[in-house]
Amino acid sequence: MRFHFIHFLRYQTQQPKLPKDEQIAQQDVNEDLYLKEHERLEAIISDSEDIWEERTYQIAAGGLSITFAIFTYLYSKGLKLDWQMVLIWGLYSFALLLNYVSHRISIYDARKMQGFLKKRRGDNLPYDEDEINRTYATQGLLTTIINWIVGLSLAVAVIYTIVYTCIKLVSL
Repeated sequence: MRFHFIHFLRYQTQQPKLPKDEQIAQQDVNEDLYLKEHERLEAIISDSEDIWEERTYQIAAGGLSITFAIFTYLYSKGLKLDWQMVLIWGLYSFALLLNYVSHRISIYDARKMQGFLKKRRGDNLPYDEDEINRTYATQGLLTTIINWIVGLSLAVAVIYTIVYTCIKLVSL
């Protein structure tokens, strides 16, 4: 669902043993890697905010609008408001609210990861791809779970809307 900051880095972790002069030069390369990673995370934060928020809101808001129109039509034909209509609206609303929570957690995790990278760079630690990937995976787990819940909520809401509407239209 949301494209967030879990990824596999393309840089090599195995660095050959270098003489002391070359190790200092290699340290500058590591600083560049940290800077590039920090900038990449900033771009992901921005992309994540734009893409996921836009799509989820379009689907959920569109679903609420369409169901309002459909249920208004069904009401005009004598069908009364029932718990299933409320449940469908609740699923769309739940997806909207949970998407917002996910959005905030994703930004928080990416900012936290930027701090982690800044600390490692400030401590002059070598760029360790495995450790950074493990940290990404750990921090992105909650966002991933929430995004699956949002996606499933929207899928259930859309399917339930279609089935409910078809059944009610046929029974008119």
